[in-house]
Amino acid sequence: MSNFIKKQTVTSWILCGSIVAGLVAFIIFLVNSCSGYYAGSSIDALTLTFSILYLVGAIALFICKDLISKLGKAGNWIETAAYLVLALFLSLAVVFLINSRTELAGDVYFIPGMSTDAKESAITVSFVALAFYIISFIALVVCGFRSNRAAPAEHTSAESAK
Repeated sequence: MSNFIKKQTVTSWILCGSIVAGLVAFIIFLVNSCSGYYAGSSIDALTLTFSILYLVGAIALFICKDLISKLGKAGNWIETAAYLVLALFLSLAVVFLINSRTELAGDVYFIPGMSTDAKESAITVSFVALAFYIISFIALVVCGFRSNRAAPAEHTSAESAK
């Protein structure tokens, strides 16, 4: 186990942070969807599905990153495709979260007299979940742009003279 931890790069730890932020957002979304104003209503299945797909895929990428890096150029393409798919899953989870909370936000912020304490607390908690999803997305994008390959060895003066 300690060998696995020692092999991780900075990019892997940023991905781990993205997973943790995504998990926190997912838990907040579930608690918000099952209690308070939303108690007794159905959970938005699309937000739930895309959040789970993101978490499973990101955990799989974190665990298999060393194996993927051994594939060389094909591994680079696989890793890039994995980051794109994970970003798509996370984006869709955010879109469907916003879509499911739009009516509530309209009641609280735009229609006078429709705001209640339960609605205000539900939309505030939804904003917190949204913030964690955005933090997770930003960390994922940083992972996608960070190079985790080893830098090429510098040539000695004798090698460059040849």
